[in-house]
Amino acid sequence: MPSLKRIGGFTLVELLVVIAIIGVLVALLLPAVQQARESARRTQCLNHLKQMALAVQNYQDTHSVFPPGHIIPRDRKGADGHKTIAPWQVLILPYIEQKALFDIYDFNVFSDEDGANGANRTVRQTNISIYRCPTDLSKGELGNPGDGGRRYDGIIFSRGSYVGVAGKSYGHPRDCPDRCGDWDFQWDETKPIFHTGWRGVITLVDDLLSGSQIRNAVRLAEVSDGSSNTALITEAHRPKDRPDRAPFWALGGNTYTIRTMQVNNWSLRYLDYNQCETAWPSNHCQRSFGSWHSGGLNCSFTDGSGRMINRNIDMEVAGALSSSAGAESISDSP
Repeated sequence: MPSLKRIGGFTLVELLVVIAIIGVLVALLLPAVQQARESARRTQCLNHLKQMALAVQNYQDTHSVFPPGHIIPRDRKGADGHKTIAPWQVLILPYIEQKALFDIYDFNVFSDEDGANGANRTVRQTNISIYRCPTDLSKGELGNPGDGGRRYDGIIFSRGSYVGVAGKSYGHPRDCPDRCGDWDFQWDETKPIFHTGWRGVITLVDDLLSGSQIRNAVRLAEVSDGSSNTALITEAHRPKDRPDRAPFWALGGNTYTIRTMQVNNWSLRYLDYNQCETAWPSNHCQRSFGSWHSGGLNCSFTDGSGRMINRNIDMEVAGALSSSAGAESISDSP
């Protein structure tokens, strides 16, 4: 009778041990993979900011001024702090290989209007990858900035992840006794009463004659704090609880394309929007910044450089970086 050979293999206990080891290895590896992916997304996000900074420099070389954040054409009927033209991300389209969109844009209407043959509707609903951070929740989305019956309700825009840094402030004029005002918004009820050197580079241009993009915009010679010390563009991702407060890159008007750095700890934590509103009311939070990156947010500077700003930065330093001619100390800047 032939002898039976024993076939080798795992016992049930051995198999369970192997499965458990594999599970532990996967559990250890997955966070590292996720961290590597986020690191790549953060790097890509910073590259977008640098590309926009280069486009802003090219605009400045062509026009001898930096692009206005948005323009209030006072000679146009209906113009006010919310009815504006030419947000800065529209103005730099030719410098980010989007000249075809720029060429059809109608500058004779406000940015929330459709324009000739619906051209502005086409432009504002176009997804431009450079205007999105891949970590942002708004990736690939259209949105309604007036969601819930507020201003602009029903007008659909492509979301963005970035805003121009309009300047430094300590709050609204009606809410504090001094050093207050909004560099992203100005109309009769909010005349600025703060240090004029606290204006940023991409800031509101008020009282500009229609058809012009030059008068009153910031010139390079006015950036006396130094281009490497002056923030240009930074991140403002979509809050989970208030998607209407995300940036919309083609919408002129306060806070959608530019924001003022107000010296308050909530200024870099607006992604918890409802908590921010509870702690810091009167619409200050809509002028704030934030990203879904762990630790901080990316920022490009006027010299074209870029770096991450720690979310725990001293807010006086953040304010100093946001002004173009304030002569403040930034010795504690990361």
